[in-house]
Amino acid sequence: MDLGRLNSDIAAMETELSAQFAADKIADEDVSFQRIGDLRYVGQGYELNIVFPEGEVTEAGMQETFEAFHRAHAAEYGHAFKASPIEIVNLRVSGIGRMPKIDKLQAPKGGTLAEALVRTGPSVFRVGGELKTFETPVYRRTALPVGEAFVGPAIILQKDSTTVMPPATSAVVDASGSIIITLGEVA
Repeated sequence: MDLGRLNSDIAAMETELSAQFAADKIADEDVSFQRIGDLRYVGQGYELNIVFPEGEVTEAGMQETFEAFHRAHAAEYGHAFKASPIEIVNLRVSGIGRMPKIDKLQAPKGGTLAEALVRTGPSVFRVGGELKTFETPVYRRTALPVGEAFVGPAIILQKDSTTVMPPATSAVVDASGSIIITLGEVA
């Protein structure tokens, strides 16, 4: 076995993963790697996943890996062929980055409907198969009151989207900041 090439390939994979973690601003001390090989006896058409040792893989480390394969094969299939050669079909390195826990959601501050109102203007909606014009308030999402229901039609503006509430809908901003819209029917 070419341990030099094996260690070089593992190092290249870990370097590539480290660069990605660095780009994602995850500190080196918060990163760990796991190496898993797909091993089989020569001539078999199926593999078992075996964990490879950390650090530089030595001859002794490979022997431990092969012993782990024999044990796994015996556990899975009821026997092991200790005299048979083993081949490494694939070797993967997985990186695990530990992230800080996400803070609890803060309830939105909100305000009043009057403070959230940007303007009013005509909007056209299809009602009962006909187009009808409605005077429609336009609200700023961040200023909507929490827990206070309001009715459509309405248009809600925010930085990344616009929410259109047709006539006969009602909405309320819940404590998480989600807008819960209930559909109704226009008479």
